[in-house]
Amino acid sequence: MHVFFINARYAPERIAGPAFTTQYLAKQLVREGDQVTVFCRSERLAVNRDEHDGVTVVRIGLDVSTSRLAQYLVDAVNFFRPDVIHTLFPREIPIELLSSLATQRRVPVLQTLLSFFLLCARGSMMRDGRMCNSQCVDCHAATAGQRDFAGRVAGVVGISRFILDLHQRCGLFRSTPVQQVIHDAYKPPFHEPAVPRKGDALRFGYLGRLVPQKGVELLLKTLTTQLADRDWSLVVAGKGDAGYETMLKHNYADPRIRFVGFVESGEVLSQIDVLLVPSLLQEPLGRVWLEAYAHGVPVIASRRGGIPEGIEEGTTGFLFQPESPGELAGAIASVLDNPDSVEAMKAHAVEKWRREFTPAAILGQYREVYDATLSCDRA
Repeated sequence: MHVFFINARYAPERIAGPAFTTQYLAKQLVREGDQVTVFCRSERLAVNRDEHDGVTVVRIGLDVSTSRLAQYLVDAVNFFRPDVIHTLFPREIPIELLSSLATQRRVPVLQTLLSFFLLCARGSMMRDGRMCNSQCVDCHAATAGQRDFAGRVAGVVGISRFILDLHQRCGLFRSTPVQQVIHDAYKPPFHEPAVPRKGDALRFGYLGRLVPQKGVELLLKTLTTQLADRDWSLVVAGKGDAGYETMLKHNYADPRIRFVGFVESGEVLSQIDVLLVPSLLQEPLGRVWLEAYAHGVPVIASRRGGIPEGIEEGTTGFLFQPESPGELAGAIASVLDNPDSVEAMKAHAVEKWRREFTPAAILGQYREVYDATLSCDRA
């Protein structure tokens, strides 16, 4: 099978969630003997074609005009003759080009929903610092092209039930022939055994952007007030606005809290016992808990968006309502009161990752969707 991915970027450029998802699937397909082409935008100038881990990558520079981009995309599909076109986060590729490909039906088109860009002109589903529960009038008008595209694809995958249901509530993909929920994949860059805990203090960690919407203040306030007299330590990994970072360090100064800036997730996850994900956002999935599981780290996370779909209460972690006073403190206290239970959760977490979230496991689910999409296209 030959899969033709379309994404905003591809490794090694601007590696973020969508690029990681594309890379994991592409590399796993190549490992299993399939052909893969990735078509993406690039910081480089003009048009470049290279190979990355066996994946053919066609990179279109940002200096290339939309009309030329359209022709390059059509030429690439005609040249590589893929079996399936798989779009993920084509934010910098005009949506009408994808609609044309879907209409021509030379090959079936599958869309994976990793974000809100089909629903929101800003891509965030937020206004005035708050999450939108539905599509506003302005965004409905601004995303007419996205609705047209959604009506033409043969298949759709949501990385969570939450994000697929949200799109369908807003009128997208309701009649798409093939629909499925497939969570994301993750492969740690290295497998370093976690450093054993010394003493009784549980080691907590936070990984993510330092912005109010990620709930970092809720976390810091909870630990330094409601749980101030307990034995714990916290590593805060991530960057944000300099002024906001300074405020956090000043207001929540505590010798048990270390701010380490941006570091690779594995460096933090190999040094902690429990990851804390206090996001206030309706996250499409919140893939940081996947990373934690791969390193054998259980998770305490908020009941927001797609996050709860990956947490098995009491087995791989705990969930809390961020708007309910005391729930986060209660969840943290539950592991502080029973630190031995954390060791059992660590084993369950890494087993769940091996069973459900490795690139091989996720590609196995996508193969069923590819086959269904191909069968639908031939019908």
